[in-house]
Amino acid sequence: MNRTILGVLAALPLLQVLAWGQAVCSEPGEPPFPNGPNYGAIDSVQNAALPYGLALEGPLAPGEWASLFGVNLSYQAVIADVATASANGSLPTTLAGTSVFINGEPAPILYLGVGGQLPFLYQLNFQVPYDLDTTKEATIQLIMTPSAGTSCAGPARQIPTSPLSAAYFEYNGAPIVQNALTGSLAGFKAGDYILIYLNGLGAVNGTVTAGTGPTAAATVKASAAVTIDGNAVELDYPGVTPGSPGVYQLNVRLPATLVAGSHTVQVTVNGAPVQLVAGGQLTGTFSISTQ
Repeated sequence: MNRTILGVLAALPLLQVLAWGQAVCSEPGEPPFPNGPNYGAIDSVQNAALPYGLALEGPLAPGEWASLFGVNLSYQAVIADVATASANGSLPTTLAGTSVFINGEPAPILYLGVGGQLPFLYQLNFQVPYDLDTTKEATIQLIMTPSAGTSCAGPARQIPTSPLSAAYFEYNGAPIVQNALTGSLAGFKAGDYILIYLNGLGAVNGTVTAGTGPTAAATVKASAAVTIDGNAVELDYPGVTPGSPGVYQLNVRLPATLVAGSHTVQVTVNGAPVQLVAGGQLTGTFSISTQ
């Protein structure tokens, strides 16, 4: 997940909500109070595949990996904590004593730690449930537990939702594109099958639980398409990557007639191009090279 910090957004108004009878989190050694500098306060929530600052107020989409930012997201001393899947392959819903709840349900967590160059800004990466109700805003709230002590609730935030929040997973500033057979990130040839990895493609067909990778095909309900140099290409599978929670992939076959050189790729979901940041600007296409 992208942990780059590009800026700091001033804290937005917070909804002070007491969750499920929990005490309100506060500064250590101070009594709980509803309008103070509470621990567990959420500054912003955005698509985890996007650079910080590009979309600080969602929207959240079913199945998406999201990044939550705040100053004090754990009572426990933590610099960077990466979750380890259980024996059955599922991710935990508590990391470093912190849990994130979406509409009252715990969400799987992958990472909790201090992000980028700002030592006071924490980042928590969590997966949105595949059955998220996108007809209304989602309520996001943290429950935090010290190493020894009673848990408490941070103030809740209302975050917009949407059926889709499509973004590319990137490596070295470019969408991750992989040879389906060799795993190579380069050296593609005409006729090869390639995999394009994305986040936030929404609800899927079949039964898939957030925090676990599907063991069977889980295709997206949205309509996905891929063009290369403006020409539609064969798309075999638009769905969740087997064994990888919340990672969507497009299985694309490069045309047998594709000549060696640079080619322009565009992915659309429900007719809208998936955007990425290139040269400081948003664009709806990217390039791959073939031999």
